[in-house]
Amino acid sequence: MNKRWKLFAIIVVVIATFGFIGYSLTSNSFIARYGTEYTFDVRPIDPYDAFRGRYVVFSIIGEFPEDVNLKTSYFDRYYIDEKYALAAEQLVQRNRANAYVTIRVLGDRGVVTGLFVDGKAIEDYIIEHQQGGILN
Repeated sequence: MNKRWKLFAIIVVVIATFGFIGYSLTSNSFIARYGTEYTFDVRPIDPYDAFRGRYVVFSIIGEFPEDVNLKTSYFDRYYIDEKYALAAEQLVQRNRANAYVTIRVLGDRGVVTGLFVDGKAIEDYIIEHQQGGILN
């Protein structure tokens, strides 16, 4: 009987572990898909972190509506493929007036879903301008 309890305990721990990992991975995706979208202008910079890679850090101009129980200061970075990072920094710095982020909110959680310049996703904007020879 003792072996059965150990096996049962191991199975419960494994299921709980994978359940937690699955929840963590899918909860942000669920918010990004079904949350209410808000758009904010940004002031960007482009740091590098050895553990997190390249990302664009920004400060949001504005606040959520009063019925949203979140602060815009919770959202301060957009992760981007390293090959686009330097170009993203340059583009957003040059086009500050036309740069914004989208944040989706569901309940009391939110996720940054995009960084845009002139209405285009930053990655698409970079590819388009690199092909046109505008970026180095």
